[in-house]
Amino acid sequence: MAAWWTVALLLVPSDIRPPVAALTLEAGAAFVLAVAGAVAVVRFSDLTRPGPPVAAGLLTTALLALLFWPGRWALFVPVEDDRWAAAHDRWAVLLAGAVVAGVVWATEPVRRWSLRRAGPR
Repeated sequence: MAAWWTVALLLVPSDIRPPVAALTLEAGAAFVLAVAGAVAVVRFSDLTRPGPPVAAGLLTTALLALLFWPGRWALFVPVEDDRWAAAHDRWAVLLAGAVVAGVVWATEPVRRWSLRRAGPR
């Protein structure tokens, strides 16, 4: 996937190419959010193939965020916008949150050990 991303970025002419690091951060956050969503679906439901529900949820969330995200917390801004750097700080927070959530949800639940006395049977 990294190779495809690199090729896609290199196909855009350098004079019109947006900042590569910022776009990679956005793409990485979207990818990790999707994986964390899939991990959550598998962990908290009986589904074994979480693709369609996660894709629908991620697309719906992205569209709703475009419509209802507060303007002072800009997340989707053009490159020329003064809030570009702040928006990518928020993308970094989303990425970190998704990584933490994915790791927490991916771990197996720990069984509680009961301290029963071994009595006669």
